[in-house]
Amino acid sequence: MHTCKIQDSACRSIDLFRVNQNQKLMTRRFQSITAGKVTAIAAILFLTMITNWSCTKTDSTPANQKFIGTFNGNDCNGNSATITIIAGSNNNTVYLPSNIGSGSCNKGFNLVGNVSGNNITFSTQTFTDACGTVTATLSGSGSISGNTVSLNLTNVEVVSGATTTVTSCFTGSK
Repeated sequence: MHTCKIQDSACRSIDLFRVNQNQKLMTRRFQSITAGKVTAIAAILFLTMITNWSCTKTDSTPANQKFIGTFNGNDCNGNSATITIIAGSNNNTVYLPSNIGSGSCNKGFNLVGNVSGNNITFSTQTFTDACGTVTATLSGSGSISGNTVSLNLTNVEVVSGATTTVTSCFTGSK
């Protein structure tokens, strides 16, 4: 075995070799630790994303729910009025109960409204009283903001052959 002296070039080569090997070993250890940390961080982020996706709260309230209820307010002429809107056949519809005709000819009906967000649309619908003497063709729209609903309806009414068009409105709160 060779004994090293400070000036000996063989010893300097061995020392440089050892330093170089130690650097490579340290580099490999650092890379291994860094790769492990990156893998751990990636795993934590992945689990966090899955948890957030699986725990995201969705609003399961039916779209028509905000329109359902009894509203007290005023018509277009400032007269006090009350309307009731009830649930329709699915989560996107509501019924505005009303009637047509008078006396023994009176007949109830539900004007169907389709809800989309904060808006409601009453497509054209025709109703006839129990005696067949009055026909009403209704259409309109409305909206809700908070607990206040606003409706605009057009009624083309035919009574014994005479046609009358009436536009009505309502604004009221629950």
